[in-house]
Amino acid sequence: MTPSVAVIDTNVVASGIITSNPESLQAKVLDGMLSGELRFLLSTALLEEYSEVLSRPKLSKYHRRSEHEIANLLQELKVNAIWFEPASSLLLAPDPEDQHLWDLVAGWKGSVLVTGDQKLLDASCSDVPVRLPKDFLDIRARDTHI
Repeated sequence: MTPSVAVIDTNVVASGIITSNPESLQAKVLDGMLSGELRFLLSTALLEEYSEVLSRPKLSKYHRRSEHEIANLLQELKVNAIWFEPASSLLLAPDPEDQHLWDLVAGWKGSVLVTGDQKLLDASCSDVPVRLPKDFLDIRARDTHI
């Protein structure tokens, strides 16, 4: 069954914006977020992380978007997101810097974390399901064609 809502890790958004291949899995996830086709959660902490990472000079040289273009992209994500400020969960993330992701998924029943971070993938559990972009998109495609 397709998760009703996704939490998209920053590494997927960053990969989606820097790729030159619009058919890449990360680009498809980002396009789904921007089009409103993909239901996803966003919190203040996650939006700030997106902004901080996408504004890094090292990453900016790859995506070649101006501060204004990044601000517009973030605004579009904000408009299409389900805004959710989770309470702190009792479940500890494998990396303390990812606790906000864990709290989002644990706080919204039926949600899933979409990431390329192996440490998070290895820590997947029933309370915090974690999927690669490929697996997430495969499940969505299969369930929408049934």
